[in-house]
Amino acid sequence: METYTNKFHSKNLYIKIKDMSQIKPEDFDELIKKSGKALQIGLYSDQEDVIAFIKKCGFSLKRVTYELEVGKDDLKKPLIDKGLKLKKTTKGQKSYHTCLKLLYDYYKKTHQSINPLSLGLEEFARTIPENVLYYEEKGQIIFAAFLEADEIAYLAGFDLKNPKNLIGATLREAFKINDKIYFEADTTDPLASMMKDFFKENSEPTYETYVKCK
Repeated sequence: METYTNKFHSKNLYIKIKDMSQIKPEDFDELIKKSGKALQIGLYSDQEDVIAFIKKCGFSLKRVTYELEVGKDDLKKPLIDKGLKLKKTTKGQKSYHTCLKLLYDYYKKTHQSINPLSLGLEEFARTIPENVLYYEEKGQIIFAAFLEADEIAYLAGFDLKNPKNLIGATLREAFKINDKIYFEADTTDPLASMMKDFFKENSEPTYETYVKCK
């Protein structure tokens, strides 16, 4: 069993299982006691033997991640222009920094229940795409979508009145320059889950996160 840490989320100790036959259930308890951390493992849903094993050892499913590569043909229905005009910004501009802070707060909230964010804003910013679509209301940025090449990497926003329309506008912009777009949707991320719901069911294996606290 291999262990490693993640500077983004330092509360838990991450593990990889290479050979289940070499692991006993009590090994996990000893690792928790030794490290003082909960254990976290990510597995694809088709790794059924490993999932069954870790569940027997006390791990609980905390999150499911859907990985989608989609085109317009995969939409449940055509995207309609609702008249919402998204603005563009890029790294170095004041509006970008405002979008970045919005994303930081949103990311922190959506990961809190699994493994809290342990980075400050400055270090967090180093891993974030440089191009953003955003929406202002009464002079305040309330929604942001971070894009990199053909990927919608992150969405962010709180208590939005029209989140589906904003997501639809984001998809319309993304499809103007890409035949296919890629994004991940976590079950703990309401906006990404809402974006996933724009598309027909994806049959690819999902990525599941399991945690064992004690």
